[in-house]
Amino acid sequence: MANKLQLAIAFVVVVVVLGAMAASAAAAVAPMLTMHNLCPYTVWPIVSPDSGSPPIADGIRLEGRGVGLRSLYLPAGFWSGRVVPRTWCRDGGRCDTGNAPPATVVRLSFNGAGGLAEYSVNLGEGFNVPTVVSPHAIGGGMCPALGCTADLNAGCAAGQRVYGGDTGGDVVACRGPASYFKQRCPLTRTGGGDVEPVPQHCISPGEIKLVFCQAAMVAGEPELIRTVDDVADN
Repeated sequence: MANKLQLAIAFVVVVVVLGAMAASAAAAVAPMLTMHNLCPYTVWPIVSPDSGSPPIADGIRLEGRGVGLRSLYLPAGFWSGRVVPRTWCRDGGRCDTGNAPPATVVRLSFNGAGGLAEYSVNLGEGFNVPTVVSPHAIGGGMCPALGCTADLNAGCAAGQRVYGGDTGGDVVACRGPASYFKQRCPLTRTGGGDVEPVPQHCISPGEIKLVFCQAAMVAGEPELIRTVDDVADN
């Protein structure tokens, strides 16, 4: 009887240890951050970590019309930061938009301990490029696509427009107002206390996609979205 009890205890200990190891391994898996540019112009996204988070990329250039594609791995622990699309950049890092407001800002965070990913598209600092964030290969929770597909520059009020230096006088960014942004793009944040009208609690997504100039918000895979493997196959 004693031997059977010892074997049972040993079995329970092994199961607990293996479960802990599996949980630890699962916690270490961080999502891939993929950026894809469908705009008719080049985008230079800048990925800026918050204080305490490591840098993950520098000097990204995404050619337009679906050619530009870049994937990065987020750290396995905790990471938070922002992604800002820049446009009409020249030598020396000078850009018509994105180095300062007004600009579209994507906020991201991932906590490897529980697998929680949080994300938003924030227009509180203005708008320059239509941007959509959509998680994929989801482990659980509610993970809606969020962001803005509308070109808010096109309908920007005259007093809120920013004109480009190398675009022949085109409007390249819009300062506001927040009510205009929210009406056209309700799945964004436009200021302090403002949140999207859809719940979000996304657990362990395998990939988080940032798509610039996506044609429409869709429930499933966005059209024309490619992965790094797709590009390699072609």
